[in-house]
Amino acid sequence: MAPVFFLLLFSQIFLCTAVDTINSTTPLSGMQKIVSKGGRFALGFYTPPQGNNTASGTGNYYIAIWYNNIPLQTTVWTANSDVPVSDPTTASLSIGSDGNLVLLDQSKNRQLWSTNVSVASNSTVAVIQDGGSLDLMDATNSSKVYWRSIDHPTNTWLPGGKLGLNKTTGVSQRLVPWRNNANPSPGLFSLELDPNGTTQYFIQWNDSITYWTSGPWNGNIFSLVPEMTAGYNYNFRFINNVSESYFIYSMKDDSIISRFTIDVNGQIKQWTWVPASENWILFWSQPRTQCEVYGLCGAYGSCNLNVLPFCNCIKGFNQKFQSDWDLQDFTGGCKRNVPLQCQTNSSSAQTQPDKFYSMVSVRLPDNAQSAVAASSQACQVACLNNCSCNAYTYNNSGCFVWHGDLINLQDQYNGNGGGTLFLRLAASELPDSKKSKKMIIGAVVGGVAAALIILAIVLFIVFQKCRRDRTLRISKTTGGALIAFRYSDLQHEGDVQTLLDPRLNGDASADELTKACKVACWCIQDDENGRPTMGQVVQILEGFLDVNMPPVPRSLKILDESPDVINFFSDVSSSQTSQMHNSTASSQTKSSTSGGSQFQST
Repeated sequence: MAPVFFLLLFSQIFLCTAVDTINSTTPLSGMQKIVSKGGRFALGFYTPPQGNNTASGTGNYYIAIWYNNIPLQTTVWTANSDVPVSDPTTASLSIGSDGNLVLLDQSKNRQLWSTNVSVASNSTVAVIQDGGSLDLMDATNSSKVYWRSIDHPTNTWLPGGKLGLNKTTGVSQRLVPWRNNANPSPGLFSLELDPNGTTQYFIQWNDSITYWTSGPWNGNIFSLVPEMTAGYNYNFRFINNVSESYFIYSMKDDSIISRFTIDVNGQIKQWTWVPASENWILFWSQPRTQCEVYGLCGAYGSCNLNVLPFCNCIKGFNQKFQSDWDLQDFTGGCKRNVPLQCQTNSSSAQTQPDKFYSMVSVRLPDNAQSAVAASSQACQVACLNNCSCNAYTYNNSGCFVWHGDLINLQDQYNGNGGGTLFLRLAASELPDSKKSKKMIIGAVVGGVAAALIILAIVLFIVFQKCRRDRTLRISKTTGGALIAFRYSDLQHEGDVQTLLDPRLNGDASADELTKACKVACWCIQDDENGRPTMGQVVQILEGFLDVNMPPVPRSLKILDESPDVINFFSDVSSSQTSQMHNSTASSQTKSSTSGGSQFQST
């Protein structure tokens, strides 16, 4: 029993002293992890969150390195990005027989990943360092390092890591983003040092199109990164020798946790951890706007800085891979909803020819081809005559057509390379122009007629109310003998409360009465252009729009300037007037009118 006891005790002591190490006898498996001596970084099996749900993983596991001393799990490196493990309990990260570090899927008896370097001895160990690097080194001589993960970055550049070019092999150390937020396999963008030997970094799309450069290094800063001032928190150094050229950086304050990443949307970003808020703060990113990233929205997708998400499919297209779009990977682009007429090989008389949809103020796609055409109509015909033509534009430089996919579109764009793009679509994607014209004309005529009817009703109600209220006011003040008023008297008097129904006992807002009277007077202006619209009437009555006292209409001005004014007569006696105050005002108004009132104008 004693030998067994000492063997177990020795194993426990070894595990306690080797929590940062993987060797030939202690592989990593399941939910185990190793932690750097200072506790800053950890390595183990990691599963990305499923979309925005951080509590639910994707079910795919990767060997990854992450910050161990912050609450928000943030990975900085992954090993098997292309070949995930479905069950970490059946996989192991161990030292192979040739001394390399290997990831094995034991359930399938398959090697998923390896450091794949030449090792002088099979006596090696893998150690996670406080700088975030997993180092493969000689077990008896720690100064002999065969491989470092920090020199083989994925999407993150850490302090102390190289990012440059191996002149012997021609292989670049590059930053490549995850495919999407739940898939660490390589995306379409990459950041690397110029392979032509200059001291500037490029960001490229699909290893072919450069859409951002840092500018050359002048010994202190990159020329196109003015943020790198004397107060910058980083110390950058450029190393250039026979075998390699690279940049390396360190933090001026080692207590600051910071990193550079290239994100799924193709921007290089500088992040710094703020303990007070327990979150990463973005300090710098390039390109500055998301729509400057080439091909961000994929084929037939268009970028728009004024909406979220930035990418949307253009008219006649929808997302090719909706699940990728949900995870912020738009590079898969969009697919056509309805095939073009020329692609269906249909000769039916009912099949309409393809049409064009006008996209105004867009950034035109790349790879335009010039065509011979003397007018926009001729340019359209040239495009229609070729089934592979998907769009055209016509401007001062002539006719240009696009064959194949349309990439790098941007909406609401007024910079260089912008214009109007005519997109080719199946006829069913666009409304019939004749029917649309009839519908528009019908809608306009119907709308105008409805507005006139509503205006007439409002004017009639306002006129009737003003007439009734004026009769009541005059009857009250004169005991039945009606007094003549001119428009100018009412205009300059300003006491709108006299127009109020006496049954309300003055319980009304003078401002509301003033607005109502102004609306009524504006609505009877001689010049119809001076009359308010129904929308303006509503705004005035609701107090959103203020108006001045309207001018006197010419028809009323003639009456106002006449020596004989409008007279109203009433044979209502004083007793009837008294009775009117005790009965319903509206009914008395009717009786006085029918009982002998007459309207006389000379």
